[in-house]
Amino acid sequence: FVPAVTDAGRKVSLRRYEKEPFFPDRWHRALARRGRARPLSPAQERAAAGLWDWRDAAARGEDESGGYVCPPAAPGGICP
Repeated sequence: FVPAVTDAGRKVSLRRYEKEPFFPDRWHRALARRGRARPLSPAQERAAAGLWDWRDAAARGEDESGGYVCPPAAPGGICP
């Protein structure tokens, strides 16, 4: 039993974590998933893009996922 656990732990420790890349325009997709029907005003677009950029910077600074810092649907709540 102990060798099997040790071997499994060794395999896990050899995996390399790759952070997902940042896509600045992905916030469009997050809003589309919420079923947003009308287009955003220029001010709302700037706010959503700024929130998306902040979310990525905060997540990378804290070494967390973007979804943990701010769920992907959150910008849609700001721009109803």
